[in-house]
Amino acid sequence: MPESPPRDYSPVMAIPRSREAQEQFDRVAPGFFSSPLSYFETHGAGLVSAAGVKSGDRVLDLACGAGSASIPAASIVGRSGKLVGIDISRGMLDVAARRARTEGFHWAEFHQRPVEELDLEERFDVALCGFAVHHFDDQTTVPRVMARHLEPGGRWAFSLWAEGSSEPHRTVFNRLIRELRPDLAAAPGRSGPQGRAAIERLAHESGLSTRAIELAEVDHVLDNFDDYWHYVKTSGGRSLLTRVSEDEAQRIRDGLQAAIAPHLDSQGRLTLCMDALYVTGLR
Repeated sequence: MPESPPRDYSPVMAIPRSREAQEQFDRVAPGFFSSPLSYFETHGAGLVSAAGVKSGDRVLDLACGAGSASIPAASIVGRSGKLVGIDISRGMLDVAARRARTEGFHWAEFHQRPVEELDLEERFDVALCGFAVHHFDDQTTVPRVMARHLEPGGRWAFSLWAEGSSEPHRTVFNRLIRELRPDLAAAPGRSGPQGRAAIERLAHESGLSTRAIELAEVDHVLDNFDDYWHYVKTSGGRSLLTRVSEDEAQRIRDGLQAAIAPHLDSQGRLTLCMDALYVTGLR
């Protein structure tokens, strides 16, 4: 039987929730699927495993980015299943789609849509979201969209950064920014729900039942300062660096090279704590 063509959910022109966020991710997309950011791949595979994705499942990946969860999910569901990835960044989606084509996963589809406006006609067995709950002003956005698109009894999983993640980068970077640009340091970053009670309440308010909250410990090794700076530009300091001039960015780079030195091992490597929480449950 010939395979039916994938349904096209893409509008003629996508209307992103935040054009600033879209432009940020479009800009860093070419360097996102890379060794300095490979912890996203580790956590993507971990999230898929925690969700219990299996052969034949229909999987929805919200804010799928460069495919860190989409690709391992597509590998597991196989040709009898389906993977639909949604993101606001065309650049990130292009990376994810190229990875899927390289693997021959023709059952994987990627569409540019704002997650908060998503209302697809079909329902899914599994919904995933890696490290995006905190990107929305209303942090029930992701779990509510999951609930809307899951079959009754469907499985869901999202990941959050755990307390202490990104250290020692976070402490070193924030201290340096307070010295160089105290006006930017005063603006707090977004964070996801903190603590088991808050996480379970967030899910419950969205129509989901929490099954488990699992700590996934990852020590991520960066081989040299260039890899660390790639991490800073692409992830750890991405948003802030868009708000400074090229000269200021260079001063930040020079300052970080000196400030991070005490944290390097004898071979010049830096180990970052990139621990995460995998939150799973049922609709």
